[in-house]
Parts: sequence; C-alpha cells; structure tokens
Amino acid sequence: MLKQVYKAAVPAALRIRMRHRFDDLFCRPGEDKQTFGTRCPWTVLTRGLGPDSVVYSGGVGEDISFELDLINRFGVTIQLFDPSPMALHTLSTVPQTSRKALRFKPLGLAARSQPMGFSPLGGVMGHFGKGSAVYWNCTSLRDEMTLNGHDRIDLLKLDIEGFEYEVLEGCLRDRVFPQQLCVEFHNFMGAGRWRDTVALLLKMRRFGYRIVHKNQYDYTLRHDPGGC
Repeated sequence: MLKQVYKAAVPAALRIRMRHRFDDLFCRPGEDKQTFGTRCPWTVLTRGLGPDSVVYSGGVGEDISFELDLINRFGVTIQLFDPSPMALHTLSTVPQTSRKALRFKPLGLAARSQPMGFSPLGGVMGHFGKGSAVYWNCTSLRDEMTLNGHDRIDLLKLDIEGFEYEVLEGCLRDRVFPQQLCVEFHNFMGAGRWRDTVALLLKMRRFGYRIVHKNQYDYTLRHDPGGC
C-alpha cells in the first residue's frame, strides 16, 4: 500500500533521480574499485584478486562478459553454475582459450543440494509467473566447496533469479563467508519484498558485511568482521 502511494505521489523522473542519489552514497571511487562486464556489469574491489583467487559465480543467462573480464584481467579460474538451457547456448559462444578457466556445472545454486522447482520463466517457483514447475538439480556452496577442496571463497557472484535469499541465508547458517559478494536482489520481480532485502542486508551486516557499491538492485559487499 505504501509503495503504491509513493508511486502515485512522486513522479517517475524524480523517483529515478532519488534512487541514483541514494546509490551514489555507496559509489565513492577507490583505487581498487573497478567495473567489469558489458551487458551485465559488476563492480568489485580488485585488491587481492589473482590466479589463486577462489571465484564462484551463480547465473549465466545471456551474458558472461563479467566472468570473461575477470579471467582475462586476473587469470582466475571460475566455478560457474546455471541449470538453464540458455546457459549452454551462451557458453558455446565463449572462445576455447577462456573456456578452459570456466568450471561449469549445469546446476542451480540453492541452500541445499536437491532438485528445486523453477518457474517456467526461470527463478523461484511462485514468484516468476504461473504454470507447472520445472525441476532442475541444485547444489549448495558448502557442498561444492567440499567437492573442490576449497576452504574459502574470495569472490561470489549471485544473479540467480530469486534464489539469492536462501543461498545467502545458507552461507550465514553454514558460516561460509565469501570475502566479496556481488548479488542482485530480485525483490523488484516478486522473489521477495523490499523489506526482506533490507532485513537480510542488516543480518549480513551483523556478520561483518559492508556495502561498498550499489547500482539499483545490484550490490557489492565486502566481508569485514573487524568492522562489526
């Protein structure tokens, strides 16, 4: 109700300017702050990124330029997850030299390793349209880290159509604290309410996460437990 009143009272152009002004609070430049990718860019802190960095990425969609930029710039190997047929098509366009640095699994990221019901349009069933659920196999970060022999994640990107809420809750539950997080919150598509996003961000803050960049629904957070 309040959202509807706000939209009715405040012109769209003013709402956009206010949103950009709010985002600017988190967009102060820094020597190690850079944006990578074209169609779906993400801003990260580059300090410490290198060939030995452990990078996990959930969500391919139609664009993988962010991951390719990281590979070309830092020589990283990326654990990549996406259960959709679209991901396979996108990966087929990647040059073979870059594909060697992608450890792709046709799995979704979720809180637990089990089949999950997706909407026919993709994303969390019940939020992204109606129709019979499409079941795709999913995996958890903790299980993947165990399989890969990783004891840390230096950078985690999540663009997973509403599953980010349970994945992040699972991280806090399992005490998996990626040093850096790039996440798109899909409350704008009905996967969660705005207050759910705020509540999760506040909870993550209690675990040491600080927002270092924001662009609409895309957030970059750094883990700084000493700053609690």
